Amino acid sequence: MTFVSVTPVTLRVARLDGTELTIVNADRLADLFFTLDRSSRGDDSYDAMTSRTSPNRIERVDVDAINGPMRARSKPEVWQDLYDVQHLPWLAALDPGWDLMCDDARWDADRIPEAISGALLGVIAPYRNVSVATKMLHLKRPALFPVLDRLVVESVNGHISSTASPVTRASQALVVTEHLRREIRKHQEELVEIQGRLHAIGVDRTTTRIMDGLLWMTHPDSELAPLGSVVARWRADDIPSP
Repeated sequence: MTFVSVTPVTLRVARLDGTELTIVNADRLADLFFTLDRSSRGDDSYDAMTSRTSPNRIERVDVDAINGPMRARSKPEVWQDLYDVQHLPWLAALDPGWDLMCDDARWDADRIPEAISGALLGVIAPYRNVSVATKMLHLKRPALFPVLDRLVVESVNGHISSTASPVTRASQALVVTEHLRREIRKHQEELVEIQGRLHAIGVDRTTTRIMDGLLWMTHPDSELAPLGSVVARWRADDIPSP
């Protein structure tokens, strides 16, 4: 199979330990991730739910979304305390216009890190760890919250405890989130390019989700990791553009 060539996109993502993760052919990998992965494929996918979910409430349908296509295994009853609240102030405090690409002046002036921490503390509870919490929060604010599951955190050599207090875990999650923000801002041009290519095929995703998906799928433990070598072979067979 041959493809008309486009300029390959490479991301060189700094890790928290000072090493670097290189993601080659990031444009093609993003195309495959959002086409193939069950979290993004189809009208009933997790990504599709971000445009339909109630922005300031957590409901049973949201838990179904993170449990099915997003691979969480969270019992619906552990969310009951949040179902019962018609309006969650820490969720409403998250401006829908906030994005990890916000400039530093707005990031600081709007006290966005404090709002992120407040939302994490609102969700983290017994049987609701950071991975599950960020899956829920990304559903509500997909431009602001990356999904910090094990593969994404390990991809940047971060650390988030599964046993520490909620305050400690929220603080650790904020460290990883702010690191990803720096990397997203550093790679803004490349991520916007990928975003535009996805839009051209009818797939609209935030740059936060694109970075998150690329980190997840390129982790050696990801079921999609073998696609990297496949894409490299496809790219070698590309026909140069006229």
